[in-house]
Amino acid sequence: MPLRKFELITRYFRTFDYTKLDVRDESDLPKTFQAAEEWSNHIQSVSIELYSPGTNLTVDECMIPFTGRSKETTVVKNKPTPVGFKVWVIAQQGFFLQWLWHVKASPYKAVIVELPTPTPYGKKGKLRTEIPLNNTQSVVVHLLKRLSTQTHHVFTDNLFSSPQLFRLLRQLGHGATGTARPNCGITTEMKHIKETGKAPDGIALQYNEVYLIPTQDKQVIQIAWKDSSIVLFLSTVLSGAPHERTPKKRKKPAKRGTKAESQRLQQVFNGDSFKIIPIPTVAAQYNDEMNHVDRGDQIRSYTTYQHRFRRGPWQALLWSFLLEVALANSFILQKKTRQPRWKPYSTLKAWKECIYNAIFNRYATESHIRKRGRTGMEEDIEDTEARQIHLQRDINHVDRGIHSSCLACKGFRQGQARPFKRKKEKGGYLQPISGNERRVQTVYGCKVCDVAICNTADCWYFYHTQV
Repeated sequence: MPLRKFELITRYFRTFDYTKLDVRDESDLPKTFQAAEEWSNHIQSVSIELYSPGTNLTVDECMIPFTGRSKETTVVKNKPTPVGFKVWVIAQQGFFLQWLWHVKASPYKAVIVELPTPTPYGKKGKLRTEIPLNNTQSVVVHLLKRLSTQTHHVFTDNLFSSPQLFRLLRQLGHGATGTARPNCGITTEMKHIKETGKAPDGIALQYNEVYLIPTQDKQVIQIAWKDSSIVLFLSTVLSGAPHERTPKKRKKPAKRGTKAESQRLQQVFNGDSFKIIPIPTVAAQYNDEMNHVDRGDQIRSYTTYQHRFRRGPWQALLWSFLLEVALANSFILQKKTRQPRWKPYSTLKAWKECIYNAIFNRYATESHIRKRGRTGMEEDIEDTEARQIHLQRDINHVDRGIHSSCLACKGFRQGQARPFKRKKEKGGYLQPISGNERRVQTVYGCKVCDVAICNTADCWYFYHTQV
């Protein structure tokens, strides 16, 4: 397909009626996301209907590349896709279950969390009984509410994690585990450990050592783990206790630190670059389960459209995200199902080829366009009545108005495939005389087949005789 034709198809083929987009309501989604919302809702509803998620889920961000002009684009530095539309996704093993568009003036209401004990705030020391989550943290709650009432264990990174969010998720019946930032609402003791690497008693944490501090209401556990540096975790499922350990292959940290830390590393690794050591289960499970959204991005990245969309932001949403997610989700479904009617495809590329070949085989016969490599219209060969009308030379043998080579003189018949013309190489030698000989050209032809045929009965019946 020529590039120009492909660009026209992607530009004018739409899944929405652009005349019905309404931007007057400020509380509604922007025009860019309204164009994709109907198809997005349909794909999400079908995905939930066909896939029953398990316990462990991941909430993370996903970037849709778009380098054109739009008020809704976001810049995220140090990302593989730094410029584009941001989407909040909840996924499992690469299967995208639900998602929300990232809108700067967010239409998703902030979730209010009740505090376990009133805390004073302000100059007058008023007691605060509830606190609102920020819009980013509220996304986790909105995504989970769009799923069924089943209990899930949600993994988040430090962009979302906070004791208030995890406390609310526990009240809703969901568990949560994630890394944390020092300013997310954790205790001052955990902040001190993150900044200094020392416990509250002043003793430095050794490699692979864990320090635990529960929140005041005992609903969320705060965990500080000494890896190459201090890593903070929050969890309502895993306690980080000494007996919760999982053997994992770990690389020896390049950063040695103090003399005591170097001796500790020498004692643990014993001169080896890698070692299987028991690390906290909260860290091991987080590393295993936090990549569900990234798996989906990786599956789609192998066969995605290589060029960045620069015009029509809705094209980026429809073709670069929604269509690719639908194909990737269907690929995962056919791979996970127990009794498919075919041998499961192992790559997304092979799955896409299977889909478009099935579409061509199903709908190609309904097309009224002449087939490539065919001499004319052969759809009436099986229809006896239409065939008899077609063969009436006095009606269908007409003046086409253009000079073309007679196909019958070339030896072709109706329904017979003919080879494509090969372009001569620039500056190449002439072909033999028989190859350079000019064919018989005529202005007459078959009106039904729309091909050139000489104004003789012999050529007419020769061409319309089946092989």
